[in-house]
Amino acid sequence: MREQLQRIGEAFDRDLEAARDDPRALEDVRVRYLGRKGEVTGLMKGLGALSKDERPAAGKAINDLKSRVTEAIAAAVADAESGARRAEVERDREDVTLPSRRPFA
Repeated sequence: MREQLQRIGEAFDRDLEAARDDPRALEDVRVRYLGRKGEVTGLMKGLGALSKDERPAAGKAINDLKSRVTEAIAAAVADAESGARRAEVERDREDVTLPSRRPFA
């Protein structure tokens, strides 16, 4: 179980880094790991197959991974959105100190 959690955590880190600046790709990463058929969700569903003694530790480890994934995605989405806003402001900015484009009549 620990190896599987570590493998999923490393794969998530790679996928998140690849999708860092694209909100749509970040949503795809969120769905892949936290969606109904996601990696972390599948681990949660598999808790029932574990013995009674293993469940608490495995559940805590899975919840820790889920929290880390949720927080990392939220931070990446916020960064991507603020970067997009900055780019839009920069693109739309006008320099009022430049001479006008057409002469006054």
